[in-house]
Amino acid sequence: MKIQYPVRVHKAEEGGYWAEFPDLPGCVTEGDTLKETLDNAREALSGWIASRFERNFEVPTASSVRGKNVHLVEPFPEVGVPLILRKIRTEIGLSQKEVAKRLDITYQTYQMWENPASANPTIKQLAKVANAVGKKLVLEIA
Repeated sequence: MKIQYPVRVHKAEEGGYWAEFPDLPGCVTEGDTLKETLDNAREALSGWIASRFERNFEVPTASSVRGKNVHLVEPFPEVGVPLILRKIRTEIGLSQKEVAKRLDITYQTYQMWENPASANPTIKQLAKVANAVGKKLVLEIA
């Protein structure tokens, strides 16, 4: 599972670019070049999602918006991994306590793994989570 949100990039009248995430109200950024704008978009996306987690708000699912000036942006791993864990867990209808029990760890430990402010599961721990919820862990370095 990969988490990618569409970002629409516009040329700014004064030069450079500005970008907005159609799925994430108020999540906007800018940059002097397209690359800088997309780098800033990744940072803005990660901050926006982390802020939602902090306040225990729902994080909208990424839509399938496509188009000429639309790019797909992934959050930083420290935000994306907790989001993926939460998404998988809720899709299969398990509570955090149920997943923790399957992993034979404390509820508080698993709860931290779904929180970008404290998430730091090892690859071995992520593989155990994947196995516990009937998934397979696949890592990619691009």
